[in-house]
Amino acid sequence: MKLPHETSQCKAWIDAYKGAGAFYTMQNLIRFHGCTLIDDRGKHLNKERSLFFLSLQADRNKNGGGWRMLAMFKKMLDDNGIDIQKKMKEWSQRKTE
Repeated sequence: MKLPHETSQCKAWIDAYKGAGAFYTMQNLIRFHGCTLIDDRGKHLNKERSLFFLSLQADRNKNGGGWRMLAMFKKMLDDNGIDIQKKMKEWSQRKTE
């Protein structure tokens, strides 16, 4: 059975999807790209502590807090000086070379 294309998706599912995407992207950036997190007290964390703090936040926000994980991801990008628009432009230029 197929659903019509315009069938809306459950808001809880969308929130969970965004939260999971944010979590795994942050985990990847910490593990492989030198990014770190800043904790709730403003302390810059090392790689190990960043991964621990990320897991803590994911556990705290597992029931309806996906939007908080997305906000944390956006803050992490800013804190680590990552400009998404600039990165997308770089990737686009590489494809045309």
